[in-house]
Amino acid sequence: MKLQELKGMLMKIENINIELPNGKLLDAHFHVSELTSISKKSIDCGGELHTEKNISLQIWIADDVEHRLSPDALLGIISTSEEKLALTNEEIQVEYQSETLGLYGVTFVGDRFVLTNTRATCKAMDSCTPITKKVKQSMKELSSAICTPGSDCC
Repeated sequence: MKLQELKGMLMKIENINIELPNGKLLDAHFHVSELTSISKKSIDCGGELHTEKNISLQIWIADDVEHRLSPDALLGIISTSEEKLALTNEEIQVEYQSETLGLYGVTFVGDRFVLTNTRATCKAMDSCTPITKKVKQSMKELSSAICTPGSDCC
């Protein structure tokens, strides 16, 4: 989900409900503790340069159980961030503390935002994956090792 789509969804709902990948809902008193503009440059294992821009929402569950972030309040945080961080319509990712700090994608299903698992992958599959070494054999070696007269293999 990109920033403009997130803003559009926030304008249509009364409460922000967030579902984890395991189907559990986040406690209603969560905070968006940080909104970050992330620009990342990387070199993959094949030597290719990649650039990536995302917007990260960091979610934190506090002891303040009376707190409830409204869609309007989150839109206010986003508006301030757009101005001060010069945000563009980048993909949204969510950071949430479970066993460790997890990084999630986000979609909207029904009446709630659903966090989706993200996975690491190799960006240079064609250039860095191990290639099995081919052993050269002569046709004579192959034919005597595999085919014998009368075996009906050739």
